[in-house]
Amino acid sequence: MTRFLAVSCHPGRGGMRGGARDPDAPAGVLGHCEDVHTDNDIKFLDPELADAHATFMESLRRLINELDGMHDPDNGSSPPTYVEVPPEWKHSDPERYQQTLADLSGARDAFLEARTELMNSMNRRGLLS
Repeated sequence: MTRFLAVSCHPGRGGMRGGARDPDAPAGVLGHCEDVHTDNDIKFLDPELADAHATFMESLRRLINELDGMHDPDNGSSPPTYVEVPPEWKHSDPERYQQTLADLSGARDAFLEARTELMNSMNRRGLLS
């Protein structure tokens, strides 16, 4: 069974499950992360940092969209310990199951790569010392 861990910037905040806002669903927690970053109106003077931050934020939005509405096998635990692609899709709709896994994995990889590039850009300028 494929599991995706919930990522948290602030425990117990925002998300979607079954089309309705659920404050503890992982997509909402990540949405809160996005809100924190966009509410701060971060403006980089350095073009490399501005580009790295923009790429990071776009990858965060993509990850949020992919996690939005995922299945919580704990049926409403607060917050969910993990979410997964609905396991019944593996047999009832294998193409959808595989495509969803591929989309989630791609979003995760893009997010991690963008985060690493943002941190490396900041480190090159001595901002993480």
